[in-house]
Amino acid sequence: MHKDKIKNILNLSSEERYEYSIREIVKLGKVWAVATPDSWVMFVDESGDEIFPIWPHQEVAELCIFEELKVIGYFIKPIELDSFLKYCIPDMKEDDILFGVFYNEKRETLAITPDKLKIDLDEEYNG
Repeated sequence: MHKDKIKNILNLSSEERYEYSIREIVKLGKVWAVATPDSWVMFVDESGDEIFPIWPHQEVAELCIFEELKVIGYFIKPIELDSFLKYCIPDMKEDDILFGVFYNEKRETLAITPDKLKIDLDEEYNG
């Protein structure tokens, strides 16, 4: 992905990054998330909500992953969209975990419920 495109995307509002992410996730057929060798990484926001961060592109995810996570060995890993829809979204719903779609380098995101994310992905997929 070209550096200018990444810069333009990062300058979008949280809402615009969310809409962009929905389109790109469906188009590319995967999401990118933070992982350890054994598990996925969740954040806890200032309200105490658990957040599962995702991005539409590897390059953007690697730029936006918090530096302290890189230092301790966390990395970006893909999840195929089919698996994400079939397993990840229902698991997060069951555990009351929200999705942080496209954190930027300022740690800004929209916290989205699993139901809302599924609806938006389905609507994008089905046109």
